[in-house]
Amino acid sequence: MKNTAKLLALFFTVFTFSQEKITHKIDLELKNCLTAEENKSTAAMSQCLNDALAEWDLELNATYKLLQTKLDSKAEQKLKDSQRQWIKFKQKEVELINATYGKANGTMWQVIKMDKILEITRNRTQKLQLLLVDLNKLLNFRRNFYEK
Repeated sequence: MKNTAKLLALFFTVFTFSQEKITHKIDLELKNCLTAEENKSTAAMSQCLNDALAEWDLELNATYKLLQTKLDSKAEQKLKDSQRQWIKFKQKEVELINATYGKANGTMWQVIKMDKILEITRNRTQKLQLLLVDLNKLLNFRRNFYEK
């Protein structure tokens, strides 16, 4: 009974966390940059998005490396395979985005295009971060569950 209660608590904690909408500091900085009075030009907005994309790339790489340290060799290989496939997916998505928005009239489409590209990296980063959170919860649960 005690173990069942622990399992239910873990499930609801994971489920509740995965349902929350959390605004990341990179997105807050991007919003501040895009709404700043001096950044009303398309070039300035594009720079805001480029800066945010660079930050999301750094965040993705840091999350990936941290996640690697938490996995056994089999799971780490699965992560590497998944990341390689995601990179191929991202490249194809960027090609699609460029083909779709690249020839659109008006400079604002360039900003929209950049936002779509940024979204791909943000989503991957957040998926890996949630995986890391869940893995940490699982590891803590195992320690608490099996050591008692």
